[in-house]
Amino acid sequence: MRAQQKGAIPADRKFIESVSAEILDYYNKVAVRECPAPVLITLSGIAMGERMHSVEERFECLEMMRKECDGQYIYHADVGGKVFVNDFNEDSRVREILSHELVHHVRKMTGASAESDNSGSVKDTNSKVIWSLEEGCAMFIQGAFAAGRDNGPNGIIKSVFGAINPYETAILPVTFTLIGKYAESSPHEKEMSNEELSTVIDMFRDSSIERTHVLRKSVYSAGTNFAIAIFTADDFDLERTERKLLTYTYRELKEELMSAARKPELAKTISKVLRQT
Repeated sequence: MRAQQKGAIPADRKFIESVSAEILDYYNKVAVRECPAPVLITLSGIAMGERMHSVEERFECLEMMRKECDGQYIYHADVGGKVFVNDFNEDSRVREILSHELVHHVRKMTGASAESDNSGSVKDTNSKVIWSLEEGCAMFIQGAFAAGRDNGPNGIIKSVFGAINPYETAILPVTFTLIGKYAESSPHEKEMSNEELSTVIDMFRDSSIERTHVLRKSVYSAGTNFAIAIFTADDFDLERTERKLLTYTYRELKEELMSAARKPELAKTISKVLRQT
């Protein structure tokens, strides 16, 4: 996600470790897994040389900042998962970063996101869909974690979209109607095709954004819509949806989307929920 306003003093390291452990414990319970903790690397640690960091880690942290992101997840076979955190933020923002990046970690550890390792060498359409589904999983769970389990569907959805644009919830019924039409045109298909999902992603392109951020915004926004579609089709069963988003492969997620798209009441259901106060 794009960097936000920074503080002059980094978050306390013990706070970061404690929050990370708390979030990972929750995700492990939902996923019914025991994923090991990732290596936590902070921007302040890199900048101030408090710990020994490799040249590669310093470069990866610089790449995170170059992309104007506050967090990043990277997996290396020899060391496992690494979560990079821009800790020059308020504690609440650091918690958001960790809750987002740890979704990527759990998905990697469960094998759900294995296909993303090869996304850079496949066709652009496939790569774009993988990226969107991956970020949609992280955006939904990050927002749901912040909202709390007793907030109800409306509160959870608003919290999920809070990190992007709260007003984009208005697009949900349109997205659901569109994927429903794709489902009607493919009555015998088990999963949504990459081409169809790519078309939906392109619908979220915004020409008012700087060119380098257009694709990033579209994949995050579309992916969040995809995750909400699954949540709606699950009758707003939060734990059920979170388990799917933490453990399902991309093909399984596309099957979930096709199943959701074949529910004719989906758009009406989400419209009704969004009208609730």
